Amino acid sequence: MSLNQSVNRGTNVENDGVGVHTPGPWEVGGLSAIGGHTIRNFEGVELAIVPGGGKRGDGRANARLIAAAPELLAIARKIVENPWWPGGSWGRADAAMRAELRAAIAKATQG
Repeated sequence: MSLNQSVNRGTNVENDGVGVHTPGPWEVGGLSAIGGHTIRNFEGVELAIVPGGGKRGDGRANARLIAAAPELLAIARKIVENPWWPGGSWGRADAAMRAELRAAIAKATQG
């Protein structure tokens, strides 16, 4: 099963007491009137404009990363909440990685 199949369209809304993010999935749209890359939700509503990136040209890459945020958050939560990793249990090294995932989830949801 792919990640997109495991995240129900429009239902992965986060509410951690700070706010609610727009349901995913999100996608990178075309260039906006001001030259940035658009981020749109599954209904086509524009959520953000990411600057073009100037000489480095990293604007589209940044937009792709932002657009993946809802799915990345959902899978990170599944990994942290699952006490068994396929093929075995979480070891010491994995516990550190799990702690890093928890910190990233907190960064995304607690402002």
